[in-house]
Amino acid sequence: MHVISPLIFVSGFFLDTPPVNTVCICEKARVHDGWCDVCGFGWIAGLKIPSKLLFTTIDHGHEVSVDVLRCESCKRAMKTDGYCDLCKTGFFKTKIYYSSFTHCLAKGERIDRSKITCATCLRNMEEGGWCDTCKRGIFGNVVVAQREHFDEAAAAFRRLKSGVAHLDKCELCGIAIYSNGMCPKCEMIYRDGKPASE
Repeated sequence: MHVISPLIFVSGFFLDTPPVNTVCICEKARVHDGWCDVCGFGWIAGLKIPSKLLFTTIDHGHEVSVDVLRCESCKRAMKTDGYCDLCKTGFFKTKIYYSSFTHCLAKGERIDRSKITCATCLRNMEEGGWCDTCKRGIFGNVVVAQREHFDEAAAAFRRLKSGVAHLDKCELCGIAIYSNGMCPKCEMIYRDGKPASE
């Protein structure tokens, strides 16, 4: 008996594997910092990211075992879902994050704007900031309870917003603005979201 393996017929061709996601997942991606293949953009902290290159530049965490860590501070931080000031890395649920921004993204809770009644917190959603009244930090749709390293994370969120706004002019500059790096195309160096003199 001849057995035919299951194939998918698309536009006159048989494919061994199904095509990339064909259902819009923006609703989930907006909450969980994901990428929607159908719409061609992703979301970070509720901010729309229309560049796959910029989206993948942002660290989304990497599985790590404590056995491979050489830094004692990192080992302690991993046990407490904390942050190592020496290596500038954070840990959460067995994953390592290479910046305070992505560590805050991982640990932070997502909040709906309609559920915020504090005027300071509402302002903080736009550019990022700490509310002494509510004892929490907010950037985008991310709420963070820990004060330590929050200012660095909020600054990175502001750079990300600036980078996204610059994507139409030069995608690589947009990435360099976010990462405090250099655009290899324009040979422009960025610090704190602005061109640097050196």
